[in-house]
Formats: sequence, structure tokens, C-alpha cells
Amino acid sequence: MAQPLYLIATIRPIPEHRQALIEECKKLVNASLQEAGCELYDLVIADEDDYFTMMEKWTTKAHWDDHMLTAHVAAMGDVEKKYCLEPNQLKFLLPAY
Repeated sequence: MAQPLYLIATIRPIPEHRQALIEECKKLVNASLQEAGCELYDLVIADEDDYFTMMEKWTTKAHWDDHMLTAHVAAMGDVEKKYCLEPNQLKFLLPAY
């Protein structure tokens, strides 16, 4: 049986583009939640932090692999270059049990 895949992405916005990046992420979240195998896809922000966290859960890694080939993920590559201080940092996690 395939294991679910969890992913936490740390996103560091350029301060003056913070709101524009939130709007672009909102589009990504809405599109991603429509995909097969997407169980969780959410952008969370702590007011005092200078970064965002995107939390994802996919039924399997294969579902995430398919997600990475979508037009909305490709579009985020340009958004990242325009609105982020650095490339997003990805941390992949698997269930402990």
C-alpha cells in the first residue's frame, strides 16, 4: 500500500510583494485542491514571520509528481522569481507509522 506524502514549503516573499504573492498562492491553492490525490493544500502565515508556509498532503507521491506537471505549478515558477527572495525550500515528510 502506498504511503501518503506530506510536504512543507517555506516561502520567503520580497516584503513589498507580500500581498501579490499571497494572491498568486491563493490561485495555486484553489487549483491544486481540485487535483486527484490532493488531501491538503494551504498557505499559512504567522504575522510576526517574514516567511509563509505552504502545507500539502498527497495520497501518494505519484499524485504529487502529477501535480508538478500542471500549468498552475509551472506558472508559480515565474511568480517565485518575481516575488520571492530565494527559491522555496521544500521538506518532504512520510508518516511515522
